[in-house]
Amino acid sequence: MKTKIIALCLVLGLLAVAVVGGTMAYFTDADNADNEFTVGTIGITLLEDGYEDTSKYQDWLDGRTILPSETITKAVTVRNDSTTDDAYVRVTITVPKELIPNWAENYKNSWDVISTNQDDNNTVYVLGYKTPLAHGKVTPACLASVTMDKYLNQTNVASSTLKVPVKVEAIQTVGFDTREAAFAALDAQNIVDNLGGAQNVADGDALKDVLDAGGYAVLTDDVTEDADESNAYGKTGVNQTNGGVIDGDGNTLSVPDATATWDSAINTTGGTIKNLTIDAGFRGIFINHNSTNASRVYLENVIIDGPTYTISCDQGTNNGLTATDCTFNGWTSYAATLGDAEFINCKFGAGAGYNFSRPYAPTAYVGCDFATGHVIDPRAAVTFENCTINGVPLTADNLSTLVTSNIANATVK
Repeated sequence: MKTKIIALCLVLGLLAVAVVGGTMAYFTDADNADNEFTVGTIGITLLEDGYEDTSKYQDWLDGRTILPSETITKAVTVRNDSTTDDAYVRVTITVPKELIPNWAENYKNSWDVISTNQDDNNTVYVLGYKTPLAHGKVTPACLASVTMDKYLNQTNVASSTLKVPVKVEAIQTVGFDTREAAFAALDAQNIVDNLGGAQNVADGDALKDVLDAGGYAVLTDDVTEDADESNAYGKTGVNQTNGGVIDGDGNTLSVPDATATWDSAINTTGGTIKNLTIDAGFRGIFINHNSTNASRVYLENVIIDGPTYTISCDQGTNNGLTATDCTFNGWTSYAATLGDAEFINCKFGAGAGYNFSRPYAPTAYVGCDFATGHVIDPRAAVTFENCTINGVPLTADNLSTLVTSNIANATVK
């Protein structure tokens, strides 16, 4: 049997982000020629195996072949070239199934594995640098090399050219309390940038038309909608099944006839919902990834007060939820298949007769406030950082007043 020789091509991309002006604004750009660009005061350089000019590294790699069991060096580090500012840094590495990533020794001391997603052809690793990267400093390597699977042959190699794209993103630390908050804003803005602009909508029909196209809809008025669509479990007023953005612009969405157990005001399989109040529906926002589109859900400045369940998830695909500056009054609960949840500067209170949370997926609460009498029953690991109970700092000493069962799952940082 002949052993197939596979050429390995490394494709590098780079993304930088900055906050400018009086309001939050995030700008992205890329230069694949030299893998470096600067926006505002943020500039980062991706170093491949120590090469300042990654094109030289790729020139060295061009024409190389890789055989089963062979290893090619691909040490990925990042340097902060900004003029003055620290930056949060994130790296996304896509590895074909034919290759095995070899991570740098002790890389977990410096990098967190934020997520790992796999399909039939690739595994996508997203890593976040644990601390702000200071001006002029270089991160330790995360990836060290890749090795071709020793069991491969001509019949189980998908392509004669294997690509290992690396994307680096950076956002300045100013204006964000935590790395998680910065990355949440970065992800939400990436979604917006990819949609080609906002469209004003005045009623439910127009809203649905924009969302069907995966677009960016801005409500110009309060909207009352019938629960006349399916969320695969019950009825829903609005389906967000192709990604996109729902921007309430301070308005209210009401779906008063979504009263059955599985009915919802909004059914989402991924995307952004912001600046919106939801005041009716048995479930306010139902996260259901049973769709061709499945991505992380981002909530920003959303108020849910009226529905029994504020947010819930049943059939998820571990894509997760990030909620920032939101208010959840009622029963907040979601299945383990959500993947993970993070609540940043959110408020949890009473609504529809409940003042309760039951997370079945790992959850991080950062800067959150819980109303007096709120109860959390964590069925998975939960962490609290800079949180309060009705304005009183949450500590290990008073944690039991909030977490009244399964307290072993809870940690106060």
